[in-house]
Amino acid sequence: MKLLLDTHIILWARLDPARLDVGVGAALEDPNNELWFSPVSVWEMLLLAQRGRIEVKGDEYKWAERMVGDIREAVLNRHVAAQSRRIEL
Repeated sequence: MKLLLDTHIILWARLDPARLDVGVGAALEDPNNELWFSPVSVWEMLLLAQRGRIEVKGDEYKWAERMVGDIREAVLNRHVAAQSRRIEL
């Protein structure tokens, strides 16, 4: 299954895994799942760091790159944004 991770899930998984629901943690560890992030998550992480809501030591941009690490980057364009509204939650 392909999982598009929300910014807080990425941060919790990297910085404080105990905050994750057991099912979420299991889904993240399942090798059958593909983990994806939106480029907007990098923007959100940098904004949190710049506003002091997350403490970052060193270069914020390198830190954000480490947070997304080996997670696949989803392409975000107007077509993807429009199609995302068709997903039933």
